[in-house]
Amino acid sequence: MRIDYDHMLRRQIHIDCGQQLGPFDTGRLCIGQGGINHLPLPPVVCTGLKALDKPLIRIFLQEFFFINPKEGVMDFTRLDAYMDALEKTGAHVVASINLKPHTLYPQLDERIWQPTDWAAWQQLIMALVRRYGVERHLVTHWEIANEPDIGETGGCPYLMDNIEDYYTYYRYTADAVLAACPQARVGGPAVADFNSPLIEGLIARCAQDGYPLHFLTWHLYSDDTARHADYAHRARRMLDAYGLRGTQTMVTECAKAFNQTSIEEQALQSWCAVSNTRMALAYMDSPLDYCFYYHAWDPYIIHQDFHRFFVRTAYMAEYWNETPLRCGLFSIEGRVRPSFFAYQLMGRMAGKRLALSGDTGDMVCVATRTAQGVAVLMVNGTPEGSRDVIADLRLEGLTPGHKRVTTWRVDDKHLWQEDNLTLIPVEDRPVDAFSTFHALALCPEDSITLLMIRDMA
Repeated sequence: MRIDYDHMLRRQIHIDCGQQLGPFDTGRLCIGQGGINHLPLPPVVCTGLKALDKPLIRIFLQEFFFINPKEGVMDFTRLDAYMDALEKTGAHVVASINLKPHTLYPQLDERIWQPTDWAAWQQLIMALVRRYGVERHLVTHWEIANEPDIGETGGCPYLMDNIEDYYTYYRYTADAVLAACPQARVGGPAVADFNSPLIEGLIARCAQDGYPLHFLTWHLYSDDTARHADYAHRARRMLDAYGLRGTQTMVTECAKAFNQTSIEEQALQSWCAVSNTRMALAYMDSPLDYCFYYHAWDPYIIHQDFHRFFVRTAYMAEYWNETPLRCGLFSIEGRVRPSFFAYQLMGRMAGKRLALSGDTGDMVCVATRTAQGVAVLMVNGTPEGSRDVIADLRLEGLTPGHKRVTTWRVDDKHLWQEDNLTLIPVEDRPVDAFSTFHALALCPEDSITLLMIRDMA
């Protein structure tokens, strides 16, 4: 079918290359992984994450690593292999502590959060921190528990839905972390619901007691970008109101809303990447310090491991073995998905943000000056739907001279090379540009388009 580009909707976008608005630090957009099994990241995922060049990756320290199998015995075999793979990504680690060894928790019950021996618990945590935070200096941030407000429903074995319980657990655990590594960063509560009383409760108790809360964390899966941004602003205001201006804010799990239909074809739709990019850019416009896309690679439940510390193993199997959530940048087989390339394109935007104006409609558009030239990112798609658009770009303030105009796009055509994880340019042409430059770019429905005007040597 012939497409009538001449009569397609046009969006007039103006970029002032001489007006810089501040840094556009894409290092704030990080990645998370795991919580499901002990298997190390496969080489293709390590290679992909290293190429994304993220400063932090967030993981789960779940009981399936079995580091304390018997009283007085420490076994780091599984966790060492897991950490070895993470080290290949080049990132430091935010480790969410969710261990629940049978030696200290002989009864399976999500409501039992206190170990039988706090001193032994702290010795376990100190051994963990010394190994990965001091000897290897791999883990820099220790997050105390994961989604304690909903317990096993959130995939981890603790339910602490009131601040007295959680703060006690936080203090005992953080004391051990800081005893082993005084320069470590501790934080939480990593709630599933930002409106949980654990958020303000932890802030208030730490402020009252003068106790360290280096970073505040919560989670959100939603296509509503305004909601993502609102929670980030509310968290910053709350911390500032209690005098904790130095506490960082992190969304340690975030992504679009989960799909209701678990088929790989849906996971490969470009809309997934579009929604995740809109979310990431909303966080870039907020006071949030870091967000962590969940997650890098789709795993699966190993029943014989999980059932030893978890009651609702069948529930977890439904979401990861039978009708999996399929939210990984890479599938369980290691095949790349569109959201990986969305993060690749956003990474190319690092630099200084430029003034952008015009009729963008419901598109999200950002322009930056990078080390190579000028970059314009255009995200076309909303939960309600969208339409194909021609972006009519007019740039002013360019340094005249020979340049290369390159356009990449993430859409349902999947124009990428699987073997080396690179997008194939839609266009790559040399130009001799004036200080004012005019270009057109197709932005199909549910697509991410990056146009770069790079200086030629």
